[in-house]
Amino acid sequence: MPLIVETVLESLSREIAELAIQLGVTEYLSPVLAMSHAVFPTAELELERHDDPEIPGESCIVVIVHHAEESVEKLCERNGEWHRRIGGCCPMPYRSNFAMLTRGRT
Repeated sequence: MPLIVETVLESLSREIAELAIQLGVTEYLSPVLAMSHAVFPTAELELERHDDPEIPGESCIVVIVHHAEESVEKLCERNGEWHRRIGGCCPMPYRSNFAMLTRGRT
C-alpha cells in the first residue's frame, strides 16, 4: 500500500471513520484511496465529510485531491479516469458514498 494511503488511513478522523461505518464502506476506504493515489500520484490526499444541503441525512465521503497539475486538459483527463475507476473499488450501491474534489496547491 502506498505510504500516502497509509498516512491518510492512520490519520482518519473519528467523523470519517464513523461515517464510513454508517455508510457501510469501511472496507472500501483503502481501495478508493489507493486508486486515487494511482490516478493522482503526485497529489496530497485528504478525506472530508460532505452533507448534502438539499437532502437531510444524505452524506458522503469526499476524497480531496490537492494537485499541482499545470494543464486543465490533464486535470480533466485524471478526473475522468478517477470516475471510470471508482467502479473497480466498490460495488454499485456504495459508489455514490464517495466523491472526489480537486484543489490546486498553492
